[in-house]
Amino acid sequence: MRGDRAMRTYLITMLVIVFSIPFVDGRFAYGQVEEVEAEYALDDEDEEDTESIVYTEFDYTGVLTPGALQWRWQLPYPQGNHLYGVDVLKAGAASMVGALGTIMVTTDSGTTWDETNSLGSIITRFTAVDFLDSLTGYAIGLGGVAVKTIDGGLTWSNLAIPTSFALTSIRFVNEDTGWVVGYQGTVKRTTNGGSTWTTQVVPNVIKLNGVDFYTSEFGWIVADSGKIFATTDRGLSWALQPVAGVTTPWNAVTFVSATDGWAVGNFGRVAVTNNGGATWGSGPPVVGVDLTSAHFVDPLTGWAVGNQGVIIKTLNGGGTWALQNSGAPENLTGIRGFDTQEAWVSGSKGTTLHTTDGGSTWDKQSGGITTNAVRRIFFYDAANGWAVGDRGMILHTTDGGNNWGGQASGTNKTLYGVYFTSPNNGIVVGRSGWVLKTLDGGSSWTRILTGTTRVLNDVHFVDANTGWIAGNSGRVLKTTNGGSSWFRQLVGYNNTLYGVHFVNENLGHVVGTRGSILQTTDGGGTWRQILVGTNRALNSVWFNDSTRGWACGNNGVLLRTLNAGNTWFSMPSGTSNPLREIQFVNADTGWAAGHGGVILSSVDGGSTWAQSASGTFETLHGLHFNDAQNGWVGGLQGTVINYSVGPGPGPSLFGRRGLVPETAKLFQNYPNPFNPSTRIRYSLEKPQSISIRVYDVLGREVAQLADNLYQTAGVYETEFVASGFSAGVYIVSITGDQLKAPLTHKMMLLK
Repeated sequence: MRGDRAMRTYLITMLVIVFSIPFVDGRFAYGQVEEVEAEYALDDEDEEDTESIVYTEFDYTGVLTPGALQWRWQLPYPQGNHLYGVDVLKAGAASMVGALGTIMVTTDSGTTWDETNSLGSIITRFTAVDFLDSLTGYAIGLGGVAVKTIDGGLTWSNLAIPTSFALTSIRFVNEDTGWVVGYQGTVKRTTNGGSTWTTQVVPNVIKLNGVDFYTSEFGWIVADSGKIFATTDRGLSWALQPVAGVTTPWNAVTFVSATDGWAVGNFGRVAVTNNGGATWGSGPPVVGVDLTSAHFVDPLTGWAVGNQGVIIKTLNGGGTWALQNSGAPENLTGIRGFDTQEAWVSGSKGTTLHTTDGGSTWDKQSGGITTNAVRRIFFYDAANGWAVGDRGMILHTTDGGNNWGGQASGTNKTLYGVYFTSPNNGIVVGRSGWVLKTLDGGSSWTRILTGTTRVLNDVHFVDANTGWIAGNSGRVLKTTNGGSSWFRQLVGYNNTLYGVHFVNENLGHVVGTRGSILQTTDGGGTWRQILVGTNRALNSVWFNDSTRGWACGNNGVLLRTLNAGNTWFSMPSGTSNPLREIQFVNADTGWAAGHGGVILSSVDGGSTWAQSASGTFETLHGLHFNDAQNGWVGGLQGTVINYSVGPGPGPSLFGRRGLVPETAKLFQNYPNPFNPSTRIRYSLEKPQSISIRVYDVLGREVAQLADNLYQTAGVYETEFVASGFSAGVYIVSITGDQLKAPLTHKMMLLK
């Protein structure tokens, strides 16, 4: 938000750590992926067992699959995706945007953040955000994507900008007039609030990094190769304003008047003008890192941010700069000040910084309790769960993952497996043959000696007493006394075993390298190897009953059996990324998770799989579902995400209170088409009693989601579950005692 203050801009020049942006001549390539060679091996000091794999991690614009919107971050908080832009709505309120369609808003100085996807269907990387006031804002990103909100970020609508090039910066001077810039010299202008856009030309420039306008007449653009352009006629023409001796990129530009402006760029360069850019002064680099964003709140006071957590501030218009302690080592991508005391910063890995004392201290509002990899997750019920991982990490929650705390394991060895037979009794296994047992929910852990120093990768129990462990060098261990002691079972196999699952005390399977599946029908007394037609490592196995089972592995391998594991056949997964764990909650519904943030779901017993937008690119290792409505996945950098479908069809408030919509509106359901569930969002500008009904194309009522329900003004969301309904078109209708006419939308159910 600005009033008459100049707008900062955002540039994405920092190297993204876990993925790269695919472009073809500066144009975003939809669905294009980059192959990454990697060595995949469990941490093993006693056996070299690596497999060279290729997996893909990419940024793209696409449509969410059913169920995708139920994934929410639990660790780190508020989320772990890279953030690329920030703007202020009002005092104590800010918005940040980033990877995978991330849009976050806080109205309480960052105590809480509402994280939303802009449309429920866009999963592109947003690069910049611009709010005119506390309600009206815009966000732009890759592929020419642009969206607008008129209710403080609660809901967003698409803006059709005629370009497919990546957009890097945006600036609105009033509710009608604004500009966006981007790759391949893209400059677009709107004079009707984004409804339509016209092309403007900046000559001989490939990549434009930042834009700022002081009024609708006077504006500036910064670009690669040290170029700065200015206009005095609303962008109809642009003149080059050279900066002597600079040929490296300028990344951001900010003006507080028609004369006073600043540009920041690579190698810590800062340029200053006091005559509207007729001349620019640029001295030696201010810092030794690239500066990515800058913002001034008056002619004297301003900040700039850059890589490696750098924040610098000036109190004399850029004559001198002082380094401030950000407390964050991450690359910083955006800075926005509300006044001389309050400012916000965005950065990589979800970094969120806030100051209320001019930057003397910065409050890091983002992060988790660990950056160690989460290797496995187990929930005994909807409340009590544990996550284990690197450096002996054990995390515990008693509220479904809303809050996590650490437990002392007594080791720094990587822990790979966890299983609880009750809220108190649990087993954890890991590197160097470590087995830990607890009788008090993890308040204390005792090491159990097993006679092996091999890596132990997975553990599974069929009752309170009987369980098995699988590990490297073909190790299979069994207990019949709840894990107090273990004995080895010979399987006739010496390579690594990654997963174990038993249906009952007799029938069980272990899986491992080179497509190995071993089966026992006598509780592990004897084992036989099953040929499955793949030499890819299999990482996880799961059986729902004594006949139906599934396994997953590297290169996106998915296998299914319908005869107790005697024969297996391959199922298409739609991914070549390694899949690390698989689980089914019933005969039809299951999930698999793996590298690159991949989460697959099936609702037909594994015959077909759909890829959900997990909201992360992190490598995912552990997966656990208690039922079809509640699940958790863990991964690198301490990542924990939660899948949750709310009980019942009743509408619930979505987002922040205190921001009143201007109109009553029914938004397009998402996902659409859908199967079997979709979410319906709507806004009410007046308090009233409403009813929500669903009709088929013949006008027959098929579902009632709300009946004479009183709601105050706000934005709401409800779920429509169409299990048992025939495929086809359905109409959702909202009526209310303050609505002039019903609000209706068509929905498409696929089967």
